[in-house]
Amino acid sequence: MSDLVSALADAVAPRLDVPYAIFGYSMGALVSFELARELRRRGAPHPTRLLLAARGSPRIPSRRAPIHHLDDDAFVRELLTWNGVPAEIAADREALAFFLPLLRADMTLCERYEYREEAPLEMPIAAFGGTKDPDAKPDEMTAWESETTGRCTVRIVEGGHFFLREQGDALLGAVSEALRGG
Repeated sequence: MSDLVSALADAVAPRLDVPYAIFGYSMGALVSFELARELRRRGAPHPTRLLLAARGSPRIPSRRAPIHHLDDDAFVRELLTWNGVPAEIAADREALAFFLPLLRADMTLCERYEYREEAPLEMPIAAFGGTKDPDAKPDEMTAWESETTGRCTVRIVEGGHFFLREQGDALLGAVSEALRGG
């Protein structure tokens, strides 16, 4: 995570001369959170908001057993139970061969992530979750409030971990509202 976040901070640093927000979904929520912390450590301007979706507070360990080390077939079976791979890709060996290393890298990053205590961030956090997301239950979304000295709002929409697929318009509306300060 630290290598990824450092590279991202290097890439965005020259563009932080205007107000900005950071949005992250699922694994991206962890990356976004750690990016905001890294930018703070570097003395960069803070984002106006941190928008985090489909991932509970990083203080709360995952309930799922790690899968990044499983053989390809078992790994894909697990991802299918999470609705993490479209069935069309799982059935297409060529497509699967392309995406599998990316998916495994993502899972490795998430499963090896270790939360480190730091002072809370100084910007509002807006957290978005799905009603049926086993990995980001409403109380785990609310726990983001301990990561900010600012306001923390939580919006729960209908759906599972990939509620973005069915509730994209609702999420976009909620993000827009959060960016306006709501």
